[in-house]
Amino acid sequence: MLENEALFDLIIPKSFYLPVFIIFFDYFYQQFFISYPFFRKVLSNKSKLQENDDKKSSKLIDGNIKHKNNIIKLIKALTILLLSRALIVTLSNSENIELVELLTNLISIVSTAFIFYKCVPREKLKTILLCSITQKDRLKTVIQSDILLSFNGVILFTIKTLFASHFKNVQVISLLVFVNFYIVSIRFIQCIREKNWLNVLKYGLNYPVLYCMYHDVNNDTLYFIKIIQVLYGTYWDLFMDWRLQLEISKRIINKTTTYSLVILAVLLKFSFVYTHVFNGIVFIPLALEIIRRLIWVLLRLDYEYYAL
Repeated sequence: MLENEALFDLIIPKSFYLPVFIIFFDYFYQQFFISYPFFRKVLSNKSKLQENDDKKSSKLIDGNIKHKNNIIKLIKALTILLLSRALIVTLSNSENIELVELLTNLISIVSTAFIFYKCVPREKLKTILLCSITQKDRLKTVIQSDILLSFNGVILFTIKTLFASHFKNVQVISLLVFVNFYIVSIRFIQCIREKNWLNVLKYGLNYPVLYCMYHDVNNDTLYFIKIIQVLYGTYWDLFMDWRLQLEISKRIINKTTTYSLVILAVLLKFSFVYTHVFNGIVFIPLALEIIRRLIWVLLRLDYEYYAL
């Protein structure tokens, strides 16, 4: 297994997964989605404005210089982060595993805080953390809340990696349960407040999964509930979030590309099967969920522009 190799752990140790994924997602989300004029219009809440044909056919605008500079700074920070890890391993006694782990975790916490501050959108963060939602910039709030849900796995994995060796097992599990329940509940409560009951059902299916995960329920039962959750979520993505039953040929993304992305997104929804079949590999399934969310955002914005 690649992840069990010392070289892989040296380049990207497990405690570095979260900052790596945040940088990866932020880059694509900002540069490839928000830099399109039509998607910028959707997210800026100018829903009544119409783009002319020239803008509709235009694929790119001048890049945001400030954001590009931030990306460069973050890549430099990540490079320093990984080199620091290599330096720690090199200079430390190879037998002093605890010291290496302590220094690595310390660097990871500092870098994660820095990257989180630089990358995570903060204009709606308070609204999201309060499980609230408003009609103003509703789409942006929904997208950011769903992005947080996709990062749930890597956040939990990071918490477990950082604290498992320093706290009692029951304390770590309690923290994991709280964080997991809280992140899952954000969209669930938002949908309740909007009285969108079918969407409430979709996010409510997360709770039986959580129960099975933390109560040592038979794996067959867990898989069965996850499959129901994935099938219902797939239906919702196809016909509610992306509205594929409506005209596709008039959208920004051409029909062939749209169908290709849809097929890939659906396959990636079953990444949990990959986790259990190839036991021990963690990085890849976490990365697949981040990629799936990127596709989801792209197709959702494509429909929202079409609906204007």
